[in-house]
Formats: sequence, structure tokens, C-alpha cells
Amino acid sequence: MTPRDEHKAIVVRAVRSHLLSFNYKRDCFTVIPGEYKYAITEYLAIPDLSRLARVSRYFREFVTPRLYHEDSLDERPRAIFWAASVSSREIGLDIIMNVLDLAVEYGGDVNLTHHQSEPFAFYATPLHMAAVRGEIDVVKKLLEHKADPNTLGKDFLHDSRISLEPRTFELKICNNEVAIASRYTKWRPLFVPFVMEHKKMIKLLLESGASPVLAITDHGENESTPEASNINILHILASQEMRQYTDTANVSYFKKFSSCINAPIPRGESPLFIALRHGDEELLKDIIANGGNIETVTEMGRTPLIQAITHYYMARSPEMRKTYQDIIAFFIESCGANVNRHPDPRVTYTPLISAIAAIPSDLKVTIREIRATITPLIDHGADLNDVSSNGLTILHALFRFICTKQQNDTLLELFERFVNQGADINRILPEGYSMLGACIITYNRQPAKFYRLLLKLHASLTPPEVNAVFERWIECPKFRKTLEFNFLDYGAYVTQAAVNSAYRTAIDKDDKLFDLLRCHFPNVTIAETIATEALLHDANHIKRFTFALKFTNFNGGFIHDNGNSLLHSIVDRLERYKKYKGAQAKYDAKAVILRGADLEATDDWKRTPLDRLWELRDNPDCSALRLYLYDLRERRKFLTLAHEAEQISQDEYEQKWRELLDDAL
Repeated sequence: MTPRDEHKAIVVRAVRSHLLSFNYKRDCFTVIPGEYKYAITEYLAIPDLSRLARVSRYFREFVTPRLYHEDSLDERPRAIFWAASVSSREIGLDIIMNVLDLAVEYGGDVNLTHHQSEPFAFYATPLHMAAVRGEIDVVKKLLEHKADPNTLGKDFLHDSRISLEPRTFELKICNNEVAIASRYTKWRPLFVPFVMEHKKMIKLLLESGASPVLAITDHGENESTPEASNINILHILASQEMRQYTDTANVSYFKKFSSCINAPIPRGESPLFIALRHGDEELLKDIIANGGNIETVTEMGRTPLIQAITHYYMARSPEMRKTYQDIIAFFIESCGANVNRHPDPRVTYTPLISAIAAIPSDLKVTIREIRATITPLIDHGADLNDVSSNGLTILHALFRFICTKQQNDTLLELFERFVNQGADINRILPEGYSMLGACIITYNRQPAKFYRLLLKLHASLTPPEVNAVFERWIECPKFRKTLEFNFLDYGAYVTQAAVNSAYRTAIDKDDKLFDLLRCHFPNVTIAETIATEALLHDANHIKRFTFALKFTNFNGGFIHDNGNSLLHSIVDRLERYKKYKGAQAKYDAKAVILRGADLEATDDWKRTPLDRLWELRDNPDCSALRLYLYDLRERRKFLTLAHEAEQISQDEYEQKWRELLDDAL
């Protein structure tokens, strides 16, 4: 150890010994020789010097420069932040001011951000701490020392030295969206005083250059700080109901900071939309008078007019509803708000459609109250046939509301009123249906009163939906009996496949329907298929087989997909069904022969019906049919020879052939 190190160690041990046994009634350090005093200030650590300054008036002045200088060089300087964080009533304002002056004099930085990780992470500058505590004199002193009124801090309300709870602060904002947005922003010193309405602090900070933007969106590491989409003074004023929105000079903040008047909160609304929640007409007028954009659009796709209409229906009292009615009229008449489709594609509905969409599901509104929002729109040019960005008109919106909610005569009256005023009842829905078609296909003609109203107002179907409606018309007898609806008017649009399907239903279930179809839709392409299926698969085939034969275009020469003619199918039925007797088989064979069945037609195995019957000759019923067909074949040969020799005419030939069929039975 060098002589200098030995000297330093002796001084430190001596001073520490005196400090531990110090009698506070006497300042024994004052009489220490000068060279020792210099050595002490040079060699002692900061904690020891700090304790020494507290017990000796001489040393307090002697070591203070080094204490504050060393603190300013520390990674986490304490003096200035401590002075800004304590209560002047408890510590004494003179002490706090002295500490601030000394700290700045010896290199302290009033704009240095203090970081803390436990028990709650936050960061703030001294100005944040003094402003949030309401220490107006401390704030003035910091500003005198060039504190920046626009520094950023975050989550410092969690600091135990601050009595204001974060939840209390958010409730004071009076707007949940703004409060939530504040959690994801960095705050300026003015934010808390402005929310808590500390007028002197607000005036002081604004006069010192504080920005009207109170909080900046926190973008994380890739930070960007544009002034738009942050929280500004006007958002708070618009949120806090009944708050005075002028400064101490009685100048409107909305006029003073009009550059911020249309800025939205992060992922939220502008001051105009926020103020609409309270229905303060005077405040809204002040916002618009100072540049509030009546056509601005929220991220939810609403304009101020649409938002006012929504609030009208949400109002719980007649007084508030009347207030919003006046606001709607003000927006339309005085501000010239667009009453038709907005050019911004984010706006899904037109104002007219919004007036329907916002009707509460419990329908606790009268026709007069609904008209109170709709009439001003129509009177100022709202087009009843205007199409929204999602393809809806006012009638479409009302149609959906009526069909999906409980029936209400008020809405039916409104629907009829719109049609009488020129709304197009036959404009196609976005799904591709007409309103009449959707009422039938999707909602099964419910509500019934509304369905009848559509027919009364001459609603019609479109060709693409006719088949689907025809299917329901076939399935429901009550539907067919609706006197106001005549499906036959759409008969030209019914496809053959739909007609064929209808006949199948009629043949299986409804004789009257069959007669109705045969009268109005006589053309069918499946009669022969139905006849064949009846022969092959029905235990009692007579009904379907007889119905199929009634078609004038029935082709007895039909060949089924299985390769069999109708006569082959009769033979197959004899083989399959024991109760199917030869007498009935002969009558069925006569019926198909009359309609053109060929006695010599062959199946996939090149067998004629007679060949098949010969194979089944042990079956008496098959023998009866075989003899009948054989007799017909042989006797027809002579009849054909006479016709070919021109001994009989074509008409005589056909008559004799019919007689022959009966005679052979």
C-alpha cells in the first residue's frame, strides 16, 4: 500500500468513527484542520458525504457541490425526480425549490426520463410527476429550468407516490373508448391535469408551449409520432359532459385548436362523434363552426348523421329523443349533410337504411317517431331507391326487418307508405331474390299479413326464382289456394325439369294437383318413365301407371334405361308379383300397344316380349298374356296385308286394329 492509500484509509476510518459516535449538540467537524476537510471530501463515498452533510453545517455547504454533481452523473439521478415527486406540504416548498436549483446548477437534467420496473413498470419525467400531483409551484420552477412540456411518459399513475388511481382517472374521462385508447399511448404532462380540470396547471402548461395533443400512440420499437390518431384536448372536452369548453380568456378550445378538430382517437372517433353521445347541440354547433367535418367517416363506417340517427333510437327518454331529432334536423338543414349514399365505401348504409336498421328489436317506437327521422331525409332529397354499398335499398332493409323480427303493423304501414311514394318493390335483393320470392322461399310466406301486403302492392317474382317458388306451390295446398297469388302468370318460366318433378309429386299424393298440372302444364317428358317404374317397383301399380297413360304425348314405344320396352316391363312384373294376374297384364299391354308399343321390340338379350313369355310358359298368367300377344301378332299380319294391298284405308286400318285389340281380350 502506498503512503497515499494509507493516508486515505486513516481519514475514512476516523470520519466514520466520529459519525457513528456523533453528539448532535456539538459540531466537532467544524474545527477539523482545512487539509483534512479537503481530504474528507475527496476520499469519502457519496453515502458517507451525504450523512456528513446532515450532521455538520459547515460540511453541508462544503460537500453539496460534489453531492449534486455526482448525482447528475449517476445512471439514475435522484435529486430532481425526488423533488418533483414529493409533497410540498410535507417536505416544505423551500426545500424542494432549493434542491431543484442546486441540482440544475451542478448539472442536473430536468428532462431526464426516470424508469422504474418494480413493483409496476413505468417511466416519466419530473414534469409529469409534479403536474399529476398538482404542484403548480414545482411545475413553474421546472419550466423555469427549461423543462420540456411535451415530453412523454407512460403508466406513471401506478407509482405509489401518486394518490390518483388509474381507474379513477379513466372514469373521469367519461368515455370508455378514449379511456381504453389512453392505455396504449404515451402521455404528455398536460394530459392528467387537463382531464382532472386543474385550471391553473392547464393555463401554465399551455402558455409554456404544451401541445394540445395530450397522448401519442405507442407504436413500440418502430415508433412513429404523427399528430393524427392521438388523443388531444378536444377529445377530452367532447367526452366530459357539461364541461366548459372555453379557456380562461373565454375562447373556445375548438376554435383555438381547430387543426385537431377532425383527428380521431386511435382506432376510434373524432370529437364530433364523441360529443354526439351527450346530445349537446351547442357543443356540436361549436365543433362544426370551427371546422368539424359533417361528412367524416369512422372506422365503423358511420357519418355524424348516421350516428345521430342511431343515438335517436337509443335515447331512453322522450326529451333526449327530441334533442337528437333537433340535431338530425340541424345536420341536414344547416350543415347540408349528405342524405344519400356516401362516396366512402366504408359507409355500408345510407341514412335512410340506417333509420330502419337502428330501430330497436323490441319495436318500442311509434310510426310517428320513425317518421321523425325519415321525413327530414326524404324532404331534403333522400332517394327511396338509392342503393347502399352492400346493395340494399330502404325497402330491402325494411323487408328484412319485418321478416326477421316480430310482426308490427307500424312497419307494414311504413312499407306501404314507401311504395306509394315511389320506392321500387321489385328491385332485386343482393342475394338475387325478389322480395316476394324471398318471402316465399326463405321465410315461408311469413309474416302472413306482410306476404298479403306484398301481393296487394303488386310485388312480382323474377324468372330465376320461379322454379323454387313453383316447388313450394306444388308442395303446399294452402299456398295454391291463395287467391291473390296466381302462379300461372309465371308458367312460361317454369322449366321442364320442374314440371316433371311436380308431376311425380302429384302422381304420388294429389289427384287434384295432377288435374291442375295436366290442365296448365300438359307437356311432360317422364310419363313413360313413371309408367315403367310403376310396373317394376309398385306393389299396386295401377294408380301411377294409369295417370301416366293420361298424357296425350305418351310414347308406347319407350325403351327404359334397362333396355326393356313397356311390354317387357309388363312381363317382368308378371314374374315378380304373384298378385299381378294375366287379365290385368292383358289390359295393361293393350293400353301401351294402343299408344305405339312394338310387339317385336327386343331387349338387351335380343328377346321379344313373346320370347320372354315363352321362357315363363309354366306360369299360367304368363301363358294368358302370351296367347293374347301371339293372337294380336298373327291377326295383325293379315290386317297389314290388306292395308298394303290398299283394300282398306289408313283410318279403317287403325279402327280395325283397335277392334282387334278388344276382340283379342
